[in-house]
Amino acid sequence: MQTKYAISFSRVLTMIVSCGVLAVAVSLSSVAGAEEAATSSASDHELAKHRTMIQRYCITCHNERRNTANVNLEVLNFDDITKHADIWEKMVHKVCTGDMPLPGKRQPSRRARTTLLD
Repeated sequence: MQTKYAISFSRVLTMIVSCGVLAVAVSLSSVAGAEEAATSSASDHELAKHRTMIQRYCITCHNERRNTANVNLEVLNFDDITKHADIWEKMVHKVCTGDMPLPGKRQPSRRARTTLLD
């Protein structure tokens, strides 16, 4: 016996599949959001480590007051490295070649240097 509320099997199956697809999409969206937040958090952590390293090994000489070699790293914007790209490029080159920090000055570990350059 069929009532006016009877739904065909194919319609029920379509609804179940649609709900399943929606659930998977929502799940993936949540995972993507969590991964993005984790990546952002990791990026913020790395950026903080880089700032600390530059404060410790570079800005002690290359600041507004001392202005060693006419370089003031205090003006660097970590959030937009395109500003002062010339300074960033010089700094990367000097750190990469081992010219900075100067011999006899406190030196970062090889790992810290590599992390900064990466």
